[in-house]
Amino acid sequence: MVGLLFLGKGVESLLETQAILADSTRIPGTVVDFAEELFNISVRINTARTIYYPVVEFIDEAGTSHRIKSQFGIYWRVYERGEILEVLFNPQHPDRTRIHSFQDIWLTPSVLLFVGISLLSWGTVLLRRST
Repeated sequence: MVGLLFLGKGVESLLETQAILADSTRIPGTVVDFAEELFNISVRINTARTIYYPVVEFIDEAGTSHRIKSQFGIYWRVYERGEILEVLFNPQHPDRTRIHSFQDIWLTPSVLLFVGISLLSWGTVLLRRST
């Protein structure tokens, strides 16, 4: 059952990603900053690491300036300030704006689908062995 949940969420995420890619305009944006968040690796030994999320500024076709923070951060800065990145922007759905990168576009559906398919496959094998 858990595998079906992951698979369903993976398909939902994949369809949303396809809609974003189909309906968005590609606009150049500039990395202007990094949002920093502390992530506690272990509560017991109280170790925290800083995760960096790139913040990208871009100007839409109407001339309005926007800033977005990447959905995914990492322990080191993948981009540099001033680096030009492609942004996927749809004025009808500004909440769906994404940096056009593997992490921001494909990571979530890929992981969910992989886990869902793996759990379903594993469950099927266990079920067949038990009968």
